[in-house]
Amino acid sequence: MDGAKEIAEKMVSAINDDSSWLTGFAEGILDIPVDFYYLGYDYLDTDHRWDNENDKYRFVGLVKSEAITLNNLERVIQIIFEDYLGKLSEEQKQRLIETKAGKIFGGMISKYAIFRGSLGAFFGTKWFTKLGGSVAFTATLGIGASVSRAIYTSRELAQTNPNLYMLLRREGNLDLLYFLVESKMEPYVRALEAYDENRDLFNEIFDEFSVGLDQ
Repeated sequence: MDGAKEIAEKMVSAINDDSSWLTGFAEGILDIPVDFYYLGYDYLDTDHRWDNENDKYRFVGLVKSEAITLNNLERVIQIIFEDYLGKLSEEQKQRLIETKAGKIFGGMISKYAIFRGSLGAFFGTKWFTKLGGSVAFTATLGIGASVSRAIYTSRELAQTNPNLYMLLRREGNLDLLYFLVESKMEPYVRALEAYDENRDLFNEIFDEFSVGLDQ
């Protein structure tokens, strides 16, 4: 299991390594072996048959309402960032502003931005401008295997981080899109879990995170 330093390094990498981000994004969409693992598990999982059907209905609702868009995927990322930033103390927020990364981002990272949650929006936009607004990925989501993966990833999130799960679900069932960004956003989700379970670990992760942003 990763310690504070390893989690923090992945948090920094998620922000700084744009090429890795794009790779991770593609993996989230096209990891066919993983998708079919979840499809097989879905078929055998008779204990959750009703729950699975209900979640599939929710996913169909996303498709019918044309809600599977890059804007909504960006919103998933924003919500995770905003939830993490909201857990920081005033002193930690100030330290974040004063890192080299904070200075590089300049006016985008200010006390106003962090306190109002705009930083989360900035990071999401930073990544998605590199995708050129393409929505071609939505075609892959009609595959039943991807739907099963979306359902089980969402359910695992509900068990490990119920607060974040509800934030995403209340936004319009965006919990079902989390699997597309899980490979990149998992370290932030793990930091959020530490906040609830081990505050000392949460603070240690932040210390390592701020050091990483200052390099």
